Amino acid sequence: MLHGCSQDALSFAEGTRMNALAEDGRCAVLYPEQNKHSNPLRCWNWFAPAALSGEGEAGLIASLIERVTERRPVDPRRVYLVGMSAGGAMACLLAVRHSRLFAACAVHSGVMYGAARSPMQALAAMRSGPSAASIAEARRIACVAGESEFVVPTLVIHGDRDTTVNPVNADQIIELLKARAECIDRSGGGLSASDEHRMESGGRTYRQQDYMQHGRIVLRKVLVEGLGHAWSGGDSRHTFNEADGPDASRLILDFVTQYRRSYGSREPTEDTAALTAKLEESSNEI
Repeated sequence: MLHGCSQDALSFAEGTRMNALAEDGRCAVLYPEQNKHSNPLRCWNWFAPAALSGEGEAGLIASLIERVTERRPVDPRRVYLVGMSAGGAMACLLAVRHSRLFAACAVHSGVMYGAARSPMQALAAMRSGPSAASIAEARRIACVAGESEFVVPTLVIHGDRDTTVNPVNADQIIELLKARAECIDRSGGGLSASDEHRMESGGRTYRQQDYMQHGRIVLRKVLVEGLGHAWSGGDSRHTFNEADGPDASRLILDFVTQYRRSYGSREPTEDTAALTAKLEESSNEI
């Protein structure tokens, strides 16, 4: 669980209420925390050249995950990656550069891998989306990354009223990961998109669309209507959390826990029937 700017591990845990859901699901949760010496606002430096190559902060987080997995009773086939805002941008980066570690990923209010290479570019990408040149370079790198043989199934959640990270970034995350999946598995052809469904939960409506390859969900986009730059269904006593809307933590756990990395397999496996049943239990389509 990777927090956003101006958050720390404790406020992120309490705001998302992820620990309570994780305990019910017998999941261990790891909360890396950014140091103020590395960034005064505790933002992950997802735009730093070292991180973009998989080193720097990205390498430190990956090493931390590996150490915890080795030392604790954690199933290495079921390691999931989640991030909010700057943490979401770092999650995208890790899913590309350290994909072998993860069975699935979720990005809330984040930015695509390679959207920026400096603080100024990062602010511009957050405000208006990444430039055409950044998109082209990110696609090139994502297809030739050292561990690009792994596609990490990813859920992207964003609020359509987000004025901090423009919702166009959710579309760009999906487009980059679609291109990556198609580069990795050329025999699978282009990803097919499902119809967009409107769902209601927590007093808000959200739009959901899936992208599939070989009959398997590779990407899911959830756009929450009326949500700003905040964790949907979170504890509003903490900044960057809104109580209204679908419970993002529940949506995330229901999505990611359907996947596991199979030993000897290049792809995570998915129980599509179980995934559909769980999602239908928690939401009503309108």
